[in-house]
Amino acid sequence: MEVSDLKYFVQKTLEQPHLLGWLDLSSNYLDKVPSELIEFPNLCILYLHGNIIQKLVYVKRLIPLKKLYSLTMHGNPVEDDAHYKNYILHFLPQLKTLDFITVLPCERMVPPPPPAVLAEEEPAGFTGTEEEMLSLLKKMKS
Repeated sequence: MEVSDLKYFVQKTLEQPHLLGWLDLSSNYLDKVPSELIEFPNLCILYLHGNIIQKLVYVKRLIPLKKLYSLTMHGNPVEDDAHYKNYILHFLPQLKTLDFITVLPCERMVPPPPPAVLAEEEPAGFTGTEEEMLSLLKKMKS
């Protein structure tokens, strides 16, 4: 199943799909936060750990999810970014836990990331060949 089929799957599986509150998409080789997630406004818990997300800018896709209070993104290349936690908490201030760890009040008082980091836009789609994509995935796994 593709992430793009998620809304259809949820609608066919759950009696009240609009009430979906917890979604585990961990370890699925996702390279970005799926934009389809905004279709689930009652999402409270979202697991995205163990994927291949490389850019913090994809976190912005979660801004409409005002009820989201627990997010996991550890185990993604993006975790190595110096602004990782600060960036996520800046755009998702309602989070109570990040990567299974409680967000402390003092962590919310840290100044926001630099303007250049905050203003970053989503990159254009991957324009390489399938072989280049597979090579990139292998490098990221090792």
